[in-house]
Amino acid sequence: PSVSLDVCESYPCGDDVVEVYAWSAPVVVVISVDTDVEQFEVTLVSANGDTVWQQASSSRFASFVPSSVGATSAEEYHLHASVELQDGRTAETINGTSLRFAAPPTVYGATATLVNTTA
Repeated sequence: PSVSLDVCESYPCGDDVVEVYAWSAPVVVVISVDTDVEQFEVTLVSANGDTVWQQASSSRFASFVPSSVGATSAEEYHLHASVELQDGRTAETINGTSLRFAAPPTVYGATATLVNTTA
């Protein structure tokens, strides 16, 4: 069976290519298969092969927030999808482009001033 994997910022996924995903916004993953499926599994894998995030469910939709799963802006990632078919076989795919995430915001030179207090 043919398995495809779409990654985008919101559903439905369009044709726009996302160069860098937002640090604190959901990344949407959609798996498409041309046959009946028992279970879908999606894995976010770092460039050195470490599993950063994984979700297994009966839904072809998944999402994660990079800042919540331990991803960093210094590394590139790939998504791997595996489906368990109703006859027990499995099929897999990996997204063809690397995922990159924006660096978390950093505040410089901030000062706080006490304006008023009450007892």
